[in-house]
Amino acid sequence: MSDWRDKAACRHVNPTEGNDPFFPDDGERRSNWDTARAICAGCPVSTACLNDALRAEGNTPADKRAGYVGGASPAERHRIYLGLPAVKAKKPRKERETPIDQAAMTAARVEANNRRKGRETPCPADTQAPAATTAP
Repeated sequence: MSDWRDKAACRHVNPTEGNDPFFPDDGERRSNWDTARAICAGCPVSTACLNDALRAEGNTPADKRAGYVGGASPAERHRIYLGLPAVKAKKPRKERETPIDQAAMTAARVEANNRRKGRETPCPADTQAPAATTAP
């Protein structure tokens, strides 16, 4: 019977030729894990690899786990082991409304409320005091 490791996409990665994408130094982690993630994404046995890692690590805390294994970082594997959902990407923050936007929204609400009650909304130009004129 063939071992799943014989079919792993990472089997030809030689860490001695440079940086190891699966077990990088701390300073190289992000860029190398992108490489590891890409390799694991196309791996036909990444599920078996992940299962082996989860069995071997057991309840080891995330900060004591090592490497990018089975398509998951140490923190991701710890969440999987604990049965927690994957961390979702953060949604972009909603842009803050400017005071002008807030004033326009308030005016629109007042106008809609007045229409609903059958009232006319006065035009701001009609309610302002007339401009002072200078005599020649």
